[in-house]
Amino acid sequence: MSGEKKRNPKKVVLIILVVVLLVGACFTAVALYARRELNKPKFIMPEIEPEASAAALPTDQAASVAYVNGLFADALAADDVELTVHTDVNLGGDIESPLADADREILSFLRDQAGGQIAGLYPTVSAVRMPEVEENPKLPLENAFVTEYTAEQGQKNDDGTIRDDDRYFFSFTIDPASVDTASMDKSAIYGAVLEKFGSAVSVNAVRFECVGARIAANADRVYNQLRYVGITRTYRVTADVTFGDDYKALTPDGKATITIPYETTEHLDFNWYGARFVERAIVVTSDDMQALPASVVVNKDASQEDYELTFTESNPDIMAIDEDGVMTISGESDAPVTVKMTLKYDGHVYEDELIVYISDLEVQNVE
Repeated sequence: MSGEKKRNPKKVVLIILVVVLLVGACFTAVALYARRELNKPKFIMPEIEPEASAAALPTDQAASVAYVNGLFADALAADDVELTVHTDVNLGGDIESPLADADREILSFLRDQAGGQIAGLYPTVSAVRMPEVEENPKLPLENAFVTEYTAEQGQKNDDGTIRDDDRYFFSFTIDPASVDTASMDKSAIYGAVLEKFGSAVSVNAVRFECVGARIAANADRVYNQLRYVGITRTYRVTADVTFGDDYKALTPDGKATITIPYETTEHLDFNWYGARFVERAIVVTSDDMQALPASVVVNKDASQEDYELTFTESNPDIMAIDEDGVMTISGESDAPVTVKMTLKYDGHVYEDELIVYISDLEVQNVE
């Protein structure tokens, strides 16, 4: 076309060449930067040996049962542990009854509302020192009644990594026939349930059948302390009932036999007093100031006058730690600094140590 300017092929080639050179320069700069970053000196955390277990993980069922029972007895006898107890009640599952589908939905609604209320009838304990617990809990764990078990160090995540490596985890499946149900309809909880729902239904007869039982427990393997026990029992409850005035129309004669799944889990948490570092080793800079990764557990009502918490460092010339556990670094050191924490409380002495490396280099993450 006459009005179209004719392109200069030399200019086009020159432009392309300039673009290529610019792109190449960018890639070169990025590569040089990456190379410098890769070659930059980094601090590599020395490998820390895993903390040794106070007792080896049991290798068979009988030994696992004995180990957990032994730790449970130790916890009950200790004077430096607090117990917290609560019970969950789960009434979920299919209800068996002669009611029509719509009426069964009403019954399911009432059942769903009842779970939390019934759970509130079970006794609770909230962070009470073991010597002050009114009635010690029972652990119904006998080797003769265990049908399956697992014992593991740590728990495996979905990606295969291990969490809570400092714990032993146990799971026991219990023969449900060993669970005593004979006196359940004479318990205070059963009476409270009848009273609470008496306006809706009266129970003429009830039968409790345990169809499943299991016990979960975990222990601190380093300090050989029981931390948690969960006792779960699943029942099949069958009741001959007479409906109250508001519900008599549910059946021709106002009566029915209803079967409901009933599951309870008693949670026992043992919170031990003590002082420990939540990390074995840390890296700080030569002018850093931060709180030590320390965990100190005493009674919630204790004041600072009730206990003595001290920190000592192996090189006070470059590290200072105040009474709150905040460390200030004021220099460099080729050798790591060891920090010792000591807690004196209620007639006990607790100690732990932390290794602190001081370096201004970037810390290389170790996979």
